[in-house]
Amino acid sequence: MRLFTLLLLLFVSSQLLACASDSTTACLTCPDYHKVYDRFPRMSPMGFALKPPAGKGWFEAIVDNNLVYQKKVGANDYTIQSKASQLLFSDPDVSYATLEKVIRQRQDEFLRNPRYSNQSLDIHQVEGRPGCALYLLSYDDHGHKHVASTSVVHVTSHGLVCSHPEMPKNGIELSYEEQRLNDAHDLSFQQEGEAFLNSLAVRPLYADALASQTSPKRR
Repeated sequence: MRLFTLLLLLFVSSQLLACASDSTTACLTCPDYHKVYDRFPRMSPMGFALKPPAGKGWFEAIVDNNLVYQKKVGANDYTIQSKASQLLFSDPDVSYATLEKVIRQRQDEFLRNPRYSNQSLDIHQVEGRPGCALYLLSYDDHGHKHVASTSVVHVTSHGLVCSHPEMPKNGIELSYEEQRLNDAHDLSFQQEGEAFLNSLAVRPLYADALASQTSPKRR
């Protein structure tokens, strides 16, 4: 069976607007994060739109060609991060089986590191959203660079992968990841992460072109 290769493309945000520098960004890792002041859709030239996660305390940045959101939570043993990545599928016929294969291939490559244990990956179709697949990934990280070597970080990642109905080779992955140190407490902002996944919308690729063709010409 043909392998499906992926190419991460620059996620262009048309709404990374005047987010003034904020001293609280010092608590976040570089590169330059900016505080999120609105939930206007961020537009993708590949035919998708999404909104930042719901709730307060989110910061936004382009990191390694991904649109990334981190939340300031005021706790040292819990973090949450959301991410959007544009994908380009190598095969024009993108079915659910294709999406499942791609998800498993990507996660298997990531989880080969021996520092990860207790791995679990569940993938299923999205009711009412053909061309999409949801996944839930969980594992324990025994070598997190920001904690003591004897500590274990429990990681849970929820993701949504979709292809565009007009151009199936165009794809996108939205995800949010929660990390807890030794399962210290039940703090969670899962609802804000779910709002991020649910904000994904498909934009007609040719809407602008059709509008210009049908608009009456000025004399």
